[in-house]
Amino acid sequence: MMLTEPELRDFRRMNQQAPMRFRLGGEGAWQPAELADLSASGLAMRVATSLPVGTRLWVEVAPELALVPPLTATVEVMRIERDAAGLLLGCRFLEMN
Repeated sequence: MMLTEPELRDFRRMNQQAPMRFRLGGEGAWQPAELADLSASGLAMRVATSLPVGTRLWVEVAPELALVPPLTATVEVMRIERDAAGLLLGCRFLEMN
């Protein structure tokens, strides 16, 4: 695979689609999302509603098979991209819960 621009990330991303959920500031109702990719420092997720950069979210990604516990973390929205599939939020991990 040929790279056309330099990779500036410290960790490689794994494309990993999976259902997930999030809530604002750890309060309120859970909202559905879809995991788009995952790395050691953060994740990208598809959502239905735009959230401002800097928003803190509590996220939960549960594996399809309950062999391991769900990934739960506090993240911060770092970037927002809009494309034909909707909104993609790039988030960095603040704390693994």
